[in-house]
Amino acid sequence: SRSRRASTSAATSRRDRTMTRTNVWRRISDFVTAVVDPALDAVDGGEDDGLGPSSPEVALATYLRVESAAQREAMVRGGALAAAPAARRIITNDDARDAAAVLKRDGAVFLKDVVPHDACDAVLGELNVICDSVKATYGDALRRTDVKLGFDGATRDLLLRACGRGGVNSILEHVEDATAEAVMVEMSVLATERGADRQVLHPDVAFDAPHAPLYSLFIALQDVIPEMGPTCFMLGTQDKASHDAFPVTKWNEEQFARLAKSRCCDAELRKGDAVLYDARTFHQGGANEYGRRALMTLTFLKPPIPDAPTRRNAGAEWSIRSDVFDMRLTAGRMASMDSSSYNH
Repeated sequence: SRSRRASTSAATSRRDRTMTRTNVWRRISDFVTAVVDPALDAVDGGEDDGLGPSSPEVALATYLRVESAAQREAMVRGGALAAAPAARRIITNDDARDAAAVLKRDGAVFLKDVVPHDACDAVLGELNVICDSVKATYGDALRRTDVKLGFDGATRDLLLRACGRGGVNSILEHVEDATAEAVMVEMSVLATERGADRQVLHPDVAFDAPHAPLYSLFIALQDVIPEMGPTCFMLGTQDKASHDAFPVTKWNEEQFARLAKSRCCDAELRKGDAVLYDARTFHQGGANEYGRRALMTLTFLKPPIPDAPTRRNAGAEWSIRSDVFDMRLTAGRMASMDSSSYNH
């Protein structure tokens, strides 16, 4: 589409290669940001960017790497890490109701064939053009690229299929604090590259946020194999007790012991499969030892809609283009746009 071509061109233009420096974060364009390895000094072509082996960012990255590795070790040692629940197809209303009940209980539900392979391939092809351009600038220093997409072309097709018959809307209809009136407040693709570190366990939003819970959908645009660092979910931790028990960092022995007795699983999704989760659920992206792993990310929120989410990190913003945010697209509305006979 015309607007998609424009956003791709923006990512590759000379003007947008003038980065806004925020240490490891790089602003590529209005719709594209990247994360680089803090240990690689002057990755922007020789200019001093404040990074390098002795920078504070390296010390922080090292600490988080050790902390996340300890969390993973506790899961494995305690037998908390198990295979993810079988992905389920949503065909009937009872299927959707059952999925909503699992989401309420576990904080996450795994879904089968939410989007056809051809729709994934179309979006991934456009994404790769952008990510390849960013990687041409940063090379092996690139760790992650976030791309905010427009509601058009291949992306629009994918969203209508994801929300249409047998999709996310049929589940949210049975979730009291979401419903079909939940508005899509985030829409982007998060692509990690080989060398990306494991994250520490974290929720995406504070438990006591002054808005309804966020519900996010990760759609795999390709098969997510173990070497890509699939997202690990700590099931059942969307409650206040878990948020009170687990800090963002600096865990103590009691917290590691509690983690070892929890239920955790890796989201080794097949292309077109998805996981719908309560954004208060603790999770962590895995270490990527393979290559690009791209997840389409959609987040829904029951009105009223604040200007920004309430996260544990200050200054958080919605990960969505402003023109798409202003459309106030609900899950129900997108489901009604799905007039074709899509096969899930």
